[in-house]
Amino acid sequence: MANMEWYKKESKDMGIGYYDRYRNKRYASDINAEEYKKKLSNYWHDTVAEAANKPQTEGAAMRVRFLFAGTNYRRMIEPLHIAEYYKEGGTNYVEVRPPHFVLLEQWFKEDEKKKKEKREREERENPQLRSASKSNSKAKSVASSLNDDSCFWVHVEEALILCDELASNPDAKQKLIEFEHYMLDTLENFAVTPDIFLPQSSFMRWWNKYKEIVGSSYSSELTDAMKRPTYRRYADGVSVLAVL
Repeated sequence: MANMEWYKKESKDMGIGYYDRYRNKRYASDINAEEYKKKLSNYWHDTVAEAANKPQTEGAAMRVRFLFAGTNYRRMIEPLHIAEYYKEGGTNYVEVRPPHFVLLEQWFKEDEKKKKEKREREERENPQLRSASKSNSKAKSVASSLNDDSCFWVHVEEALILCDELASNPDAKQKLIEFEHYMLDTLENFAVTPDIFLPQSSFMRWWNKYKEIVGSSYSSELTDAMKRPTYRRYADGVSVLAVL
């Protein structure tokens, strides 16, 4: 994973997020990243399959041991699978999503639910344990984090496709509004990295296309936020909804 962390950092320094850099594959180092991705994917495919096939108690214990590393892998590497899929003309990635990513996310959510229930019990018993909100905590580390939703770029890619289908797809307009809501919630919770605002990112490509489609008179929480310069301070933990 260290090699992929370096790849991610180098991509940001180049002014393009690692998702879009990998999607374009214009540099020799992108081929190295592809090899790292294959090795990691093979390892985690086998590890998840082994855990899933073990008896319930033994498999659960195994999942606890590797879940943190598995979540980092999913959040770092699944976007590269998505980049390849859409680069090759694919659509509706969730319908063909590799099962080991599905299981890793399922196990993560189950673990998070248990932790939340335990935390709520402890806070009821001792209100002083109540800490700062998750979003405030996330805001402090958003610049160095990975997207919470490893399928974030699926939403962006599908939104780009919808922009091109507005004339022929009667559901496109409503789905784009739903994407606005998804983005607003994601940004409010600092659940996505600042890389999405880099000039060459697919998200900014969507935004530039979308604002031309809806026109200057269109107003929503997301479009109003994107028209303000505040989003440029998102990496500093400033909410995109802030009016400075």
